Amino acid sequence: MQEPPSIQKSTSMKPWGKRIIIGGLPRSGSTLLRFMLDRAPSILAGPETNFFRMPLWHCQAKIDDVSSYISSNHPVNSDYWCPIQRYIDDCTAVANFSHHRHFILSYEDLVTTPTKTAKELFSFLEIDFEESCLTDFNAKSPTRDLTKVNQEKLKGPLSSQWVDRWRDSEHTEKVIEFKKNSQAMRWLNHFEYKA
Repeated sequence: MQEPPSIQKSTSMKPWGKRIIIGGLPRSGSTLLRFMLDRAPSILAGPETNFFRMPLWHCQAKIDDVSSYISSNHPVNSDYWCPIQRYIDDCTAVANFSHHRHFILSYEDLVTTPTKTAKELFSFLEIDFEESCLTDFNAKSPTRDLTKVNQEKLKGPLSSQWVDRWRDSEHTEKVIEFKKNSQAMRWLNHFEYKA
């Protein structure tokens, strides 16, 4: 049996000192955020998991012991489309999740004002901000394996080029379908997105 790779992080980090849960829809920036947080010396971010397969409000009692919960939410705007009902269910869960350590972060803010957004997040997490989280998030690491992530936006520097791709003509049919759903549009407006 092969030994797992050595992961060197801050020696002052207490085991299980803080737990951070990142949640979001497909292509909402949750993997990018995980890579960024993992770059911080005091954070070890493991691979993605299917821990939350039921709506968050069913998990409330389990979450109360968690230090922080971060939701990543933005309109579905990529080649990967999650079902509209999943968008509605996940937005309902995020909006109804009640915990004093819940931080909602938008992908757009993360890539258009990365330093400001990351500093706000790190302050919320009570962790010192490191610029390398924004510049070296995709550096080779035992906990950030780009060969297992099929997302071009993670392979280069931070860029806002992926924002608003849902407006491209190739997505018109799906956007029309989305706009016809009053519940989906209600959540889009709730999270202050203009369609």
